[in-house]
Amino acid sequence: RHEAPAATKWVARLLLGACVVAGSCGPPEASLRLEMRFSFFEDLSSEEAEAFLRNFVVEKAKADPELLRAGEGDGIHGDYSLASIEPLFSWAVTSARTIPRAPDPELPAWIRATPGISRDSFDLDAQSSLTVLRLAYYWGESFVRTFPSLRWSFGAADTAEQNMPVVTGFEKEMQLATLLVAENLFLRSITAGAQNAGIGRAVEFWKSLVAA
Repeated sequence: RHEAPAATKWVARLLLGACVVAGSCGPPEASLRLEMRFSFFEDLSSEEAEAFLRNFVVEKAKADPELLRAGEGDGIHGDYSLASIEPLFSWAVTSARTIPRAPDPELPAWIRATPGISRDSFDLDAQSSLTVLRLAYYWGESFVRTFPSLRWSFGAADTAEQNMPVVTGFEKEMQLATLLVAENLFLRSITAGAQNAGIGRAVEFWKSLVAA
């Protein structure tokens, strides 16, 4: 592969940040949050990206049982099947806690004037942010366990997902950036309701990209 031009990567980042998966867009400020993720990972060396991936997979594998035990107490069975992803997400969102904040002044005025922007301007508290990380691992690990052709890796340098933990092996060289997908769907679930967040649609979208 050849390094993509900066403009091409910028467009890819814009599209990925605005609608990470199959029409499942987060609140207006989600793209700014995601842009911060892009900047962090772009600054990593390949060695640092590999270390981040290893830590992400190992540590979240250790932490996920805590989340799954809590879910079991409410009748949510987390068995790493694709069918379990949406119920687990929907259940986890019910415990989300947010911290209101003023709309970011760097956003264009027309976005700040959008009805509901104050409602959508918030940060996740520490526990909710941790939950997103655990859900991101669960999402990717469910696909890896379901399909032997998939594996954990970090995003290629010539893609919008460079250096991020991703699941690879999909058709069309698509990379499942689980942190982006999980955060986007979690935020959308908070603002629009889990039933309207497109979680199941996102699962089916990525499932359709696995070679038969």
